Amino acid sequence: MDTLTPAPQQKWHLFIYKVPGEPSSKRIYLWRELNRLGALYLQQAVCLLPAQPGLLEKLEQLQARVKEFVGNSYLFRDLELDSQQETRVIKEFRELRNTEYQEMIKEIHKYLAELDKEIRIHNFSPAEVEEEEAELEKIERWYQRARQRDWYHAPLGEEAARLIEEARAALARFTDLAYSASKTDESHPGN
Repeated sequence: MDTLTPAPQQKWHLFIYKVPGEPSSKRIYLWRELNRLGALYLQQAVCLLPAQPGLLEKLEQLQARVKEFVGNSYLFRDLELDSQQETRVIKEFRELRNTEYQEMIKEIHKYLAELDKEIRIHNFSPAEVEEEEAELEKIERWYQRARQRDWYHAPLGEEAARLIEEARAALARFTDLAYSASKTDESHPGN
Protein backbone atom coordinates (compact mmCIF):
# COMPACT_ATOMS: atom_id res chain seq x y z
CA MET A 1 0.00 0.00 0.00
CA ASP A 2 1.22 3.47 -0.82
CA THR A 3 1.90 5.24 2.50
CA LEU A 4 1.59 8.66 0.88
CA THR A 5 -2.02 8.04 -0.08
CA PRO A 6 -4.27 9.08 2.80
CA ALA A 7 -6.57 6.43 4.22
CA PRO A 8 -10.17 6.85 3.11
CA GLN A 9 -12.12 8.86 5.62
CA GLN A 10 -15.04 7.49 7.53
CA LYS A 11 -18.47 8.92 6.76
CA TRP A 12 -20.65 10.24 9.58
CA HIS A 13 -24.30 11.07 10.26
CA LEU A 14 -25.09 14.13 12.34
CA PHE A 15 -28.52 14.24 14.01
CA ILE A 16 -29.79 17.43 15.64
CA TYR A 17 -33.20 17.61 17.25
CA LYS A 18 -35.43 19.80 19.36
CA VAL A 19 -38.67 18.72 21.00
CA PRO A 20 -40.96 20.54 23.43
CA GLY A 21 -39.76 20.49 27.04
CA GLU A 22 -42.96 18.90 28.30
CA PRO A 23 -43.68 16.11 28.59
CA SER A 24 -40.11 15.11 29.33
CA SER A 25 -40.90 11.54 28.27
CA LYS A 26 -40.38 12.56 24.63
CA ARG A 27 -36.85 13.86 25.26
CA ILE A 28 -36.09 10.80 27.38
CA TYR A 29 -37.37 8.49 24.64
CA LEU A 30 -35.06 10.10 22.06
CA TRP A 31 -32.11 10.08 24.46
CA ARG A 32 -32.61 6.36 25.20
CA GLU A 33 -33.01 5.41 21.55
CA LEU A 34 -29.93 7.36 20.49
CA ASN A 35 -27.92 5.78 23.31
CA ARG A 36 -29.11 2.34 22.20
CA LEU A 37 -27.78 3.14 18.75
CA GLY A 38 -24.45 4.14 20.29
CA ALA A 39 -24.66 7.83 19.40
CA LEU A 40 -22.02 10.23 20.62
CA TYR A 41 -23.57 13.39 22.03
CA LEU A 42 -21.46 16.33 20.92
CA GLN A 43 -23.72 18.59 22.96
CA GLN A 44 -27.33 18.48 24.09
CA ALA A 45 -29.56 17.14 21.29
CA VAL A 46 -26.65 16.97 18.80
CA CYS A 47 -25.50 13.43 18.03
CA LEU A 48 -22.94 11.85 15.78
CA LEU A 49 -22.96 8.31 14.48
CA PRO A 50 -20.69 6.54 12.03
CA ALA A 51 -22.26 5.73 8.69
CA GLN A 52 -22.67 2.06 9.54
CA PRO A 53 -25.24 -0.23 7.89
CA GLY A 54 -28.71 0.22 9.31
CA LEU A 55 -28.03 3.37 11.32
CA LEU A 56 -29.28 5.85 8.73
CA GLU A 57 -32.65 4.09 8.59
CA LYS A 58 -32.92 4.19 12.39
CA LEU A 59 -32.05 7.89 12.44
CA GLU A 60 -34.71 8.52 9.79
CA GLN A 61 -37.22 6.71 12.01
CA LEU A 62 -36.20 8.91 14.95
CA GLN A 63 -36.55 11.95 12.73
CA ALA A 64 -40.15 10.88 12.03
CA ARG A 65 -40.72 10.48 15.78
CA VAL A 66 -39.41 13.99 16.41
CA LYS A 67 -41.99 15.25 13.92
CA GLU A 68 -44.72 13.27 15.74
CA PHE A 69 -43.52 14.91 18.97
CA VAL A 70 -44.14 18.33 17.35
CA GLY A 71 -40.44 18.99 17.25
CA ASN A 72 -37.93 19.53 14.48
CA SER A 73 -34.74 17.83 13.49
CA TYR A 74 -31.93 17.82 10.99
CA LEU A 75 -30.17 14.76 9.67
CA PHE A 76 -26.92 15.42 7.84
CA ARG A 77 -25.87 12.26 6.02
CA ASP A 78 -22.45 10.98 5.03
CA LEU A 79 -20.40 13.86 6.36
CA GLU A 80 -16.62 13.81 6.35
CA LEU A 81 -14.54 15.12 9.22
CA ASP A 82 -10.99 16.31 8.97
CA SER A 83 -8.45 13.79 10.27
CA GLN A 84 -7.96 15.53 13.64
CA GLN A 85 -11.69 15.69 14.29
CA GLU A 86 -12.12 12.10 13.21
CA THR A 87 -9.32 10.92 15.50
CA ARG A 88 -10.87 12.82 18.40
CA VAL A 89 -14.37 11.52 17.68
CA ILE A 90 -13.18 7.90 17.43
CA LYS A 91 -11.37 8.33 20.75
CA GLU A 92 -14.60 9.63 22.31
CA PHE A 93 -16.57 6.67 20.89
CA ARG A 94 -14.03 4.29 22.46
CA GLU A 95 -14.30 6.11 25.80
CA LEU A 96 -18.09 5.86 25.59
CA ARG A 97 -17.93 2.11 25.07
CA ASN A 98 -15.22 1.70 27.73
CA THR A 99 -17.52 3.42 30.22
CA GLU A 100 -20.25 0.94 29.33
CA TYR A 101 -17.85 -2.00 29.60
CA GLN A 102 -16.64 -0.74 33.00
CA GLU A 103 -20.22 -0.82 34.28
CA MET A 104 -20.69 -4.27 32.78
CA ILE A 105 -17.46 -5.54 34.36
CA LYS A 106 -18.71 -4.33 37.77
CA GLU A 107 -21.95 -6.26 37.22
CA ILE A 108 -20.06 -9.42 36.23
CA HIS A 109 -17.93 -9.18 39.39
CA LYS A 110 -21.13 -8.83 41.45
CA TYR A 111 -22.53 -11.86 39.64
CA LEU A 112 -19.43 -13.95 40.38
CA ALA A 113 -19.54 -12.87 44.05
CA GLU A 114 -23.23 -13.85 44.20
CA LEU A 115 -22.43 -17.32 42.86
CA ASP A 116 -19.63 -17.70 45.43
CA LYS A 117 -22.04 -16.68 48.21
CA GLU A 118 -24.67 -19.18 47.07
CA ILE A 119 -22.05 -21.94 47.06
CA ARG A 120 -20.85 -20.97 50.57
CA ILE A 121 -24.38 -21.12 52.00
CA HIS A 122 -25.26 -24.24 49.95
CA ASN A 123 -28.24 -22.62 48.25
CA PHE A 124 -28.56 -25.09 45.40
CA SER A 125 -32.30 -24.91 44.78
CA PRO A 126 -33.60 -25.20 41.22
CA ALA A 127 -35.07 -21.71 41.63
CA GLU A 128 -31.61 -20.32 42.44
CA VAL A 129 -30.12 -22.02 39.38
CA GLU A 130 -32.85 -20.45 37.21
CA GLU A 131 -32.25 -17.05 38.76
CA GLU A 132 -28.51 -17.23 38.13
CA GLU A 133 -29.04 -18.41 34.55
CA ALA A 134 -31.42 -15.52 33.89
CA GLU A 135 -28.97 -13.01 35.36
CA LEU A 136 -26.11 -14.26 33.17
CA GLU A 137 -28.36 -14.19 30.09
CA LYS A 138 -29.17 -10.56 30.88
CA ILE A 139 -25.46 -9.70 31.09
CA GLU A 140 -24.75 -11.57 27.85
CA ARG A 141 -27.52 -9.67 26.01
CA TRP A 142 -26.08 -6.41 27.31
CA TYR A 143 -22.63 -7.43 26.09
CA GLN A 144 -23.98 -8.31 22.64
CA ARG A 145 -25.70 -4.92 22.35
CA ALA A 146 -22.50 -3.15 23.45
CA ARG A 147 -20.41 -5.08 20.90
CA GLN A 148 -22.81 -4.11 18.12
CA ARG A 149 -22.15 -0.44 18.82
CA ASP A 150 -18.43 -0.85 19.57
CA TRP A 151 -17.27 0.12 16.09
CA TYR A 152 -13.77 1.14 17.22
CA HIS A 153 -12.91 -1.80 19.50
CA ALA A 154 -12.78 -0.25 22.94
CA PRO A 155 -10.05 -1.99 24.96
CA LEU A 156 -12.30 -3.05 27.85
CA GLY A 157 -14.47 -5.09 25.49
CA GLU A 158 -11.94 -7.92 25.60
CA GLU A 159 -11.90 -7.92 29.40
CA ALA A 160 -15.70 -8.00 29.49
CA ALA A 161 -15.70 -10.96 27.08
CA ARG A 162 -13.13 -12.80 29.21
CA LEU A 163 -15.16 -12.22 32.37
CA ILE A 164 -18.34 -13.44 30.70
CA GLU A 165 -16.52 -16.67 29.83
CA GLU A 166 -15.42 -16.90 33.48
CA ALA A 167 -19.04 -16.32 34.56
CA ARG A 168 -20.27 -19.07 32.22
CA ALA A 169 -17.75 -21.49 33.72
CA ALA A 170 -18.73 -20.45 37.26
CA LEU A 171 -22.41 -20.96 36.44
CA ALA A 172 -21.64 -24.42 35.01
CA ARG A 173 -19.84 -25.33 38.27
CA PHE A 174 -22.72 -23.97 40.31
CA THR A 175 -25.24 -25.94 38.24
CA ASP A 176 -23.19 -29.13 38.69
CA LEU A 177 -23.12 -28.57 42.46
CA ALA A 178 -26.87 -27.93 42.48
CA TYR A 179 -27.50 -31.10 40.48
CA SER A 180 -25.27 -33.12 42.81
CA ALA A 181 -27.05 -31.65 45.83
CA SER A 182 -30.45 -32.58 44.37
CA LYS A 183 -29.28 -36.17 43.83
CA THR A 184 -28.05 -36.31 47.44
CA ASP A 185 -31.41 -34.95 48.64
CA GLU A 186 -33.27 -37.54 46.55
CA SER A 187 -31.24 -40.40 48.03
CA HIS A 188 -32.01 -39.15 51.59
CA PRO A 189 -35.70 -38.30 51.35
CA GLY A 190 -36.15 -37.83 55.11
CA ASN A 191 -33.72 -34.91 55.34
